[in-house]
Amino acid sequence: MCIRDSSFIAYDRSGVASVEFLRADAEGASKSYPIVTGMIAMVAGITIFLSLQRLIQSQAREIAILRTLGIPKSAIMPGFILAPIAIGLIGSSIGIILGAAFGGPAMVSIYEDIIGIPAIGFHTDASLIMQNFVIAMGVVIIAGIKPALDASRMQPLEILRGQHEVRLSSRGIQRLTSRLPTTVGLTIRSSMRKPMRLIFTFFAVGLSMLIFGTMSLMMDSMGEVFGVDGQNWDAQVNVPFGGEDAVIGWAEENGVDHESMLVFPGNAEGDTRQFLAYGLDVISTGDDAMLPLNLLEGSLPVAGATITQVLVDEGTMMFLEWEVGQTQTVMFGPFSLDVEIAGVTRGELSRTVYFHRSDLSDAIGLEATTVLLSLPEGVELDEQIGEMSIGITQKQDMLDSFDSLLEKQQGIFNAILGLGVIIAIAVLFNTLLMNLSERDSELATLRVLGAPISRIRSMMLGEHIAIGLIGGVLAAVFTIVMAQYMISSFVQWAFFFTLQPDIMAALELILVVVVISVMCTPYGTWRVSRMDLVEKVKDLSQ
Repeated sequence: MCIRDSSFIAYDRSGVASVEFLRADAEGASKSYPIVTGMIAMVAGITIFLSLQRLIQSQAREIAILRTLGIPKSAIMPGFILAPIAIGLIGSSIGIILGAAFGGPAMVSIYEDIIGIPAIGFHTDASLIMQNFVIAMGVVIIAGIKPALDASRMQPLEILRGQHEVRLSSRGIQRLTSRLPTTVGLTIRSSMRKPMRLIFTFFAVGLSMLIFGTMSLMMDSMGEVFGVDGQNWDAQVNVPFGGEDAVIGWAEENGVDHESMLVFPGNAEGDTRQFLAYGLDVISTGDDAMLPLNLLEGSLPVAGATITQVLVDEGTMMFLEWEVGQTQTVMFGPFSLDVEIAGVTRGELSRTVYFHRSDLSDAIGLEATTVLLSLPEGVELDEQIGEMSIGITQKQDMLDSFDSLLEKQQGIFNAILGLGVIIAIAVLFNTLLMNLSERDSELATLRVLGAPISRIRSMMLGEHIAIGLIGGVLAAVFTIVMAQYMISSFVQWAFFFTLQPDIMAALELILVVVVISVMCTPYGTWRVSRMDLVEKVKDLSQ
């Protein structure tokens, strides 16, 4: 559409594919930003919460002594609130400085490479900095309130008696583990001593790996959409109207397999958004077609039916709210055509409707716009075919272009993947430290009673594997749900793809979590081996 007067001409860019792609990308980024930052904030909050709980527990005896000396509850709580405030101030300041100096410019540079449009300068918005700072401080303060309240509510007598810890019923745990090997039983009892903390740990691990898993699934899904490896043509020769015969003649002379294709823009009646109508000689899901299709639902269309049958990509079906079996009216300029939706295809980035070429040709009065060529070994495109065409697209060039695009996007995704792994390592390592600190005395007792370090290593390894397995399963479930949600925030009429869940991807995610968890075991073993057994047993006897 354009607007004219005597002084200017203005064109509506809403129908331009590149503009729509950029708009969709910007809208998707604005929707995904709160999601990703929210996940990171939740993991950070849980980690701070667990750490402060451990800090308070380790200082429980000191708190009890202060209370017996007459220190009121109101004086204890502020001291423990200061800890998360200090964490928030220092962490937020470091994050803001690193983000403004390195992170922001790096992300802008990567994005420039992806879209090929230079950014006009880079500046840091003061309001955005303040917003992030307030959010970070809010997270750490909220995470610190509950542990601080617990510290102020501790009863000195219970603390000194060692009755302040919340544990599952020892009778139930013993009944559950009585018939298991000693090492396994000890591992289970140790892991279940703090059920709420264990649940929080699983949840935090799942959320941390959610970032990793979501990015991995999105990259895999986008790779399938952009990829043309499964297509059986080597070159697309675009021809002027009526020029397909010359290209077909060249193909037959050189022993080249060929298939004519008609491509024409269209739209649904009453809708201005355009799709591409593809008229194919062979509509098939197998290798007998130059352009094999991925049939998701329904059946392949029949040529020459009373009502023209078509295949529609799932993005068009979703946005237009069409259903298989319906009859819809499509427009090709001034021409209208009733079509019956025979089936749905998957994998098209842009909106697409597939016709038998003969049906589409009868509707718009054109025979072909493109000839697909499958080049045998030793045959190459020459100057003659170039003179017959108005443009040639080679499959290898498309593959190289898509690989380049995905490689540039990989830089952003790798940064997010690395962040997810780092967070998971931090959560699991923090859990290890808390478990070791709580169990110092009992581990020392086992050592004094003659338990070899190898058995203790086995106990810790079993515990870490269990945490990794449960956390990995939660991460896989979270990932599938969240990846689907994030993809739905990206998709637009001009840019559509779907999540392709893969059992191997889920297993790989679980394996990553287990490996990270197991990697913490050597440190735990080293710490136990260097433990002062005499001092720890003394602490236990007090």
